[in-house]
Amino acid sequence: MTLGVKRPSAYPSSKTVMPKPRQRNRRQQDSTQRPAEKLTKVQSKPVEKTQYSSRICGVLFVGLLALLGGVAGLGYYRSPITALAIADIAPVIEFERNTKLTDGEINKNFVGPESIEEDIKGNLYTGLSDGRIVRIEPSGDGRIGFGKSTTIAELKLQGKRNHGRPLGVRLLGDTLYVVDAYSGLYKLNVKTSKLSKLVGLEDASPPMKFPDDLSVTADERKIYFSDASAKYSIDELMPLALSGLCDSRILEYDTKTKSLKVVISGLCFANGVQLSSDEKQLIVTETLGHKVLFYDVATWKRTKLVRLPAMPDNIRPSSKGTYWIALTNPRDGMKIVMDKYPVLRQIIAGTFSSKQLEKVISPFCIVMEMDENGEILQTLQDPTSKLAIGISQVTELSDGRLALGTYIAPQLVFLNPRDSKPIGSKP
Repeated sequence: MTLGVKRPSAYPSSKTVMPKPRQRNRRQQDSTQRPAEKLTKVQSKPVEKTQYSSRICGVLFVGLLALLGGVAGLGYYRSPITALAIADIAPVIEFERNTKLTDGEINKNFVGPESIEEDIKGNLYTGLSDGRIVRIEPSGDGRIGFGKSTTIAELKLQGKRNHGRPLGVRLLGDTLYVVDAYSGLYKLNVKTSKLSKLVGLEDASPPMKFPDDLSVTADERKIYFSDASAKYSIDELMPLALSGLCDSRILEYDTKTKSLKVVISGLCFANGVQLSSDEKQLIVTETLGHKVLFYDVATWKRTKLVRLPAMPDNIRPSSKGTYWIALTNPRDGMKIVMDKYPVLRQIIAGTFSSKQLEKVISPFCIVMEMDENGEILQTLQDPTSKLAIGISQVTELSDGRLALGTYIAPQLVFLNPRDSKPIGSKP
C-alpha cells in the first residue's frame, strides 16, 4: 500500500489521459543544464583545497620526521657513550604498592650523607658531598641524629677538584673505613682524627675510576670494596647508567700484607658490598642489572642471583640476621624501553645533559628487607619522594629506627619506629 493522498470516490474509474509535456528546443535544454554545470564546478573547488591542504600537511609531517631524524642522528654521533645491551637484564617485577616510607623526621643540616654508621654511644658517622666526614651526636633529649655535629676529617685533593667525595663507610671500634670516589680507600681514627690512605686509584690495574662501597671482616684483615667502573667517574654517573657497560669490579685488600687483587670482574655497576654473617659469602648489588649477587668467598663462584624491581644501591645488615637494601628508579615505562634499546640510550646521552636527565628520574624510593636465602620479606615505599629522596643506604639504629642515606639530597632521614621493624629470619 502506498502512503499518500487518498483518491476521492467522485473520480471516474476510467483511465485519465494526461497532456503531453511540451518539447523543449536544444537551446532551452542547454540553458537548464548550465546551472548544474556551474554548480558542479563550484562544488569541486573545496575538494581541490582539501587535497592541497593534505599535501601541505604531508610535507610538514615528512619535514618534521626529517628534523627529528637529524636531531637523533646528531645525538647519536655526538654521544659521549657507546651504548651496549645490558647483560642479563632483570624482567619487570611487580610488587604490591604501599607508602610505608613516607613518615619520619628530617635533619636538613647535611648534604649527601651517602652512608651512615653508628657507634655504641649513639653517635652517627657519615661522609658528605663537600668531602667532610662528620660525627653527629644525639640531642640533649637523646634523639639520635639531631645533636651537635663535628667535622672529624676532610678529604682534600690537589688539582681542579680540591675535595673528595666519601661514599661507603664502615665502623669497627675506633676505626672508620672510608671509600672516596675520587681517591681510593682510607681508614680514619674517629678519636684522634688521624686519616691514613690504604689504596689509591693507581694501585689497581687498570686504575680505579669510581670506588664506591666496602665491607670489612671482623678481624679487619680483609677489606672488600667495589669499583663501579674502570671508565666512568662519579661525575659521569648518568653516562655510566646509560652506557650499559659492565666493567665493574670487586677488589680485595689485605691490611696485613698490603696486597690488592681483583676477585670479581665484569659486573654491571657493582655498588653495595656486604659480607654474610659467617663471612663465607660476599653479597654485591648490581645497579644496572637490577640484581643482588651472592659469591662464595673461598672460590669466588656465584652461588645465588636475586632479581629486583628497581636499581639497588648499598646493602646493610638488620638486627634480625637479614639485610636492608636501598633502591631507586623502578623499571617501568620509559626505562623498560631504554634498557631494551641501546641505540635509544646513546641518542639520549648525546642530546641531553646529565642535569637535564636528572630532572626526569623517577622519584620512587624503595627499601627492601632480604634474608640470607635471597627471599624478599618486605618492601617500604615512597612513590613521590615525600620523605626519601635518592636513597643510597638503610642503617638500622639502636633506637629501632631506620636512617636513610642519600647520594644527592640535602637531608638525613629517620623513618618512624612503626615502619622500621625488620621481619627477620631470627625469632
